Amino acid sequence: MKYKVTLNGRTYEVEVERGEAMLTDEYEAYAPAPAAPAAPAAPAAPAAPEAPATPEAK
Repeated sequence: MKYKVTLNGRTYEVEVERGEAMLTDEYEAYAPAPAAPAAPAAPAAPAAPEAPATPEAK
C-alpha cells in the first residue's frame, strides 16, 4: 500500500508491505491555492400573491 505523508513542508511517499515501510519519493510540499471568493447571491424573486384556499361565498 502506498501513502503520502506531509511533514514540516516536505511530502514523503512511503510504500508499506508486510509490516515494512520503504521511502519511495520525497519532494517539497505545495500549499493549496486559496479558495475563490464566493459569487454574490442573486436577489430573491418577489413572492407571488397567495391564492385563497377556498372560494369565498357571496
